[in-house]
Amino acid sequence: METRSLHPEDLAAIRTYLDLPSETLLPADPLDLLSSYLHILPRPLLETLTSITTPRERARLRPIKARRLMYASTTPPPAFLSADAGRLRWPLLWERMGGSSIPPAAPSREVQEEESWVRDRFLGGLQPQNDSIGETKEVTQHVKKLGGLLRGFEEERELEHVRERRKVERQLDEVGEEFDSESDEEDGVGGRIGNARIGPRVVEDEDQESVARAFEKKLVELFVDGLDVSLLAATSRA
Repeated sequence: METRSLHPEDLAAIRTYLDLPSETLLPADPLDLLSSYLHILPRPLLETLTSITTPRERARLRPIKARRLMYASTTPPPAFLSADAGRLRWPLLWERMGGSSIPPAAPSREVQEEESWVRDRFLGGLQPQNDSIGETKEVTQHVKKLGGLLRGFEEERELEHVRERRKVERQLDEVGEEFDSESDEEDGVGGRIGNARIGPRVVEDEDQESVARAFEKKLVELFVDGLDVSLLAATSRA
């Protein structure tokens, strides 16, 4: 494992906060520092340590894994750990577990938020100057048109994001980092994420609800083990 060293000023700030003499030697490894002072240091000082370590490295620390697991186990569970959200980040994993390659009929949360923003916030205050039914209909039509336009843009962004994620997953397959398998090009070969076996590419399962439940469990594993890097960064979970 390769980690960078803390800047002397950051080490000095940690010593000062802990009220330690300047000659006190602190662990050189940022993970050792995290392990020793995770529950003591405030967030700004912790961020100097997390900024030079990876989520996967920090998963070696039991308190951090436990905190991630507690967060993932809240009720209701975080929306980003749902099957519909996770399949946008891990489309190949979803399909390898028997998930349908057909996009869900219901729009994603992001798409719904685009329409809600137009309806409730952007044009919500735009009202006709009088009680004319014609003017009211015109405003309503404008809202629907703009909402539909933004929804189309968001859906296209999602499709592009899924295409990019497929490329990333295939690259991980090839280099054997998070994944440990060959490329996904119609060869039916399975892969591995961390220590979790994905299994071979399978035919779409008729019981999509069971697939979704198994996939959501896998998403929690990825989150806790620090493999869903972009997600961890977005949620600020150490």
